[in-house]
Amino acid sequence: MIKNDLPVYMKLSKNNKFLVFYNHPESDKYHVKVVIFIKNLDEIRLVTTFPTERRRGKFHD
Repeated sequence: MIKNDLPVYMKLSKNNKFLVFYNHPESDKYHVKVVIFIKNLDEIRLVTTFPTERRRGKFHD
C-alpha cells in the first residue's frame, strides 16, 4: 500500500511521528491509518497500522 497507493491525508503528530491515511483496500467504511516515526533520514520506522472508521471529511488521530 505504501509503495503503490497515494495517501488520502497526512498529518504531522508529535515527536517526528506522522499519521498517514490510505483508502482501505477492502472497505469503503474504513481508512488504513499508518503511523511512521522518522528518527533521521537513514532511520524510518513503521510503528503500526490499523483500520479507522471513515467519517466524511474527518480524519482521527
